Amino acid sequence: MTGLGAFISAFIVSYVGTVLLLRIRLRNAFVDVPNERSSHETPKPRLGGIAIVGAFTVVYLVLLTVRPGMTAYLPLVLGGLLVFGAGVMDDRRSLPVYVRFLAQGLAVTLLIVAGHYVDHIFLPLVGTLELGPLAIPFTALFVLASINFYNFVDGVDGLAAGSAFIVATFLALIAYMLGHIPLALVCVVLAGSAVGFLQFNFPPSRLFMGDSGSTFLGFVFAGVAIMGNGLSPEIPFFIPVLMLSSLFLDAGLTLVKRALKGEKIFQPHHTHYYQRLLSLGLNHKQVTVLEYALTILLGVSALIFFKAGGFFPIFLTLCWVVIFTATILKIRSLERGDRLFWERRTLMVVAGDLLVTALAYFGAYFLRMNFRFTEAEGMAILKAFPLVLVVRSACFYYYGLYRGVWKYTSTPDVVRIVKAVTSGSVIIVVLLVLFYRFVAFPRSLFIIEYFLLIVALGGTRFASRLFHEFGKEALGGRVKRVAVIGAGDRGERIGRAIRGTHDKSVSLVCYIDDDEDKQGLTLQGIPIRGPADNLDAICKELEVDSLVLGIASLPQKQLDAFVDLARAAGLPLETRDGRYRKQQESGVVLFDQISRSMKRGLPLHGQKRSSEFYTGKRVLVTNGGHIIGSALVKRLVGMGARVTVQIDSQWDVERFGGWQGAGCRFYIGRLDDQDEAARIVSGCEPQVIFHCISTYAGPVVNERDFLWRSVVYSTDALVKVVSALPVESLTLISFWENLSAADEAAKLLSVSEARVLNCRQLHAASPRVVRVATVLTEKRLLEILDGVPPVAGRTGHAEERFSVFEPEAVALCVDAGASARGRALIIPRDEVPIGARDLQRFFRDRKTSGYAATEAPDERRMLFPSELLKGSSIPGASVVVSPLYPAGSEMLTAVERCLHAPGDADRAQLLGNLHTLLCEKPAREIRASMD
Repeated sequence: MTGLGAFISAFIVSYVGTVLLLRIRLRNAFVDVPNERSSHETPKPRLGGIAIVGAFTVVYLVLLTVRPGMTAYLPLVLGGLLVFGAGVMDDRRSLPVYVRFLAQGLAVTLLIVAGHYVDHIFLPLVGTLELGPLAIPFTALFVLASINFYNFVDGVDGLAAGSAFIVATFLALIAYMLGHIPLALVCVVLAGSAVGFLQFNFPPSRLFMGDSGSTFLGFVFAGVAIMGNGLSPEIPFFIPVLMLSSLFLDAGLTLVKRALKGEKIFQPHHTHYYQRLLSLGLNHKQVTVLEYALTILLGVSALIFFKAGGFFPIFLTLCWVVIFTATILKIRSLERGDRLFWERRTLMVVAGDLLVTALAYFGAYFLRMNFRFTEAEGMAILKAFPLVLVVRSACFYYYGLYRGVWKYTSTPDVVRIVKAVTSGSVIIVVLLVLFYRFVAFPRSLFIIEYFLLIVALGGTRFASRLFHEFGKEALGGRVKRVAVIGAGDRGERIGRAIRGTHDKSVSLVCYIDDDEDKQGLTLQGIPIRGPADNLDAICKELEVDSLVLGIASLPQKQLDAFVDLARAAGLPLETRDGRYRKQQESGVVLFDQISRSMKRGLPLHGQKRSSEFYTGKRVLVTNGGHIIGSALVKRLVGMGARVTVQIDSQWDVERFGGWQGAGCRFYIGRLDDQDEAARIVSGCEPQVIFHCISTYAGPVVNERDFLWRSVVYSTDALVKVVSALPVESLTLISFWENLSAADEAAKLLSVSEARVLNCRQLHAASPRVVRVATVLTEKRLLEILDGVPPVAGRTGHAEERFSVFEPEAVALCVDAGASARGRALIIPRDEVPIGARDLQRFFRDRKTSGYAATEAPDERRMLFPSELLKGSSIPGASVVVSPLYPAGSEMLTAVERCLHAPGDADRAQLLGNLHTLLCEKPAREIRASMD
């Protein structure tokens, strides 16, 4: 009853103390701010050790007054308080390493002066080792190692506190079994103090115990091991060490590895095995529960030692070593993105099966003999052991157990295992009868061994398969299944971020890569599939919900191909999401997301036959392609064209963002002079021409004169030059932006449109005109997302809005230039415009369907009153039926006069006459003539 009361008292004090600590408002003190080495993501208080140590000390002092024998453990408590004080100061303000070691050294000295040190060590099968003069140095080293090792493992929610509860509970049971009630009470109080705090530290934790709590626990466990070793009957020193070995081996191996690499061993790092498990995608709860299971296994091994003698605990310890080794191998395998090292290596598979055979054989013996070693039967099974290994190996080979890959274990493998074990058991029994007359062999041993071996062989293979599947799926209900395109460095980082997220609604199911050497392997335990051409089939097989582009840089053509593949699979392609990584998305992907949500009919990449047309062609793009110049040139170069870009000055190159790919060159000159236009054209000998005109003048001195020269005169000069050359295709791209048919600038553009469409000498070039409305470029889209206001004068509405996306405009122009011969005036099919606020809202909420813009389309804005629309063979386009083409005599005369207008007064009158012709015939009459 005293023990139960002590446990409940320690639990209540620790629980209440933790609650009170959580109510303290902290500023900078006792707050663990996460960094790149941390396993947590938000600042949390780290003063929970105060509750643990406070509860332990209070209950111990009460027991000290009511229970005899508790005084012997006063040095342990005082030394623990000294270590705790140094830990509190370190949590408050980081102390130098030598100061912490000084305090820990004083605590060790206090323990040794009180007469508590390790003078001998008992080991099963070895006996007692007397330390002699090494006793005190060994004790000091052990205590210091225990303090710091336990501090090292306090890096995952609930790990240190939960392990302390488990170990202290097992030590209390062992002490009680041996009659050491005061030591049992100390362990009970420690267990109650730890589990009271654990309520708030178990994942997801609300606070940490800090160095003050972890160093205190490490010191107390070391003291219990030392003091228990000196009792009679003693608690062997190796028992507490065995129970803590899952924690101490992690810290010790990491320390040795870092020391061998020349790293600073006391500098914070992120290479403990539990941290590496977190990096591989397991969450805090999974890692913590795994460590709990290992600690419980070791505690059971320690309990059995006192019931079964020295041999069976060694057998259990060997099992534990196998499990720990396999876990380490799994971690290393996942980190390398490779198979487990023994797969497809026959020698390693044979060694594994031999080990399993030995464990099943001796395990059956211990079960049959009630966990004790007897002389006659023990010598008999040792004598038969080589025979068992030979027969078992031969049967395993005959039934093909060495030819399988463990990660793909299935029902047929189990059938082969049963056949191999059954045959082997029959042969072994027959041989033992012939050679040894079955004397001294327990009759039921081989029945037990038969079932154990089947379970063990099947278990190892299914465990290997489980290791490959472990940590792949998010927990919970329906999850968003994500595939990452690209199994390189960036893809790996994105995958790690997806798997490391606390959002259980997201699961990484595979990587997709074209590299044949990677396909079939795993990265972070996730399979790599491919090639990308099979994306649709892969996504259907694995039920993928979303694709994430994980490639650092791609040629435009390949990026377009990925977007097309994603669209064909009916999946969104993402590259920017706060849950995954903070990096600017590709404009192509951004536009694809918006287009998919709005269900727009305009294609982003155009027709595939266009690529064949432009391959090897010499292309001239005038006026820098205006606002779509960079995207247009990239698309053409990606199709294999050799592009020359005409610009007015060197400063215009800035609009291309410094991009100048192979197959692209710039030519500085003006087109409004026929001689200069001839030099430009003769310099590149184009087969295809994109002539780009716009009424946006910018801050020029004489805007009207500039517009006539850049829009009308440059077009006239270019037409005269091209009409004498074998040009295959001429496309006039007319940027209307925010114009309406009533604007004077629209009439100016119509002069150029009519000039190109009606020139008879351009018959071979099949001239076409593409009217483009307000274009949302990639640059402007990114500016909107960053909150950059529009350039003054570029919008004529209360809110900036766009009718066509840059990839849509480029696709339309490229397809128009490559379309079948025939003159035509083309505009994008009427689409719902999208405003800047709509875009910001869209990317803030990340909607994927059901998007609705705030404004309705203005169908007549780009058409004169006499113009009508009809269908087109170009996707996303409509053909304009207009008086501009074919033009009547009056229209041709009006256009010709505009081309030779001498002054501003005449220009205004001539444009007025042109507008009258464009508006005089009602649209219904044109429709009637079409019918």
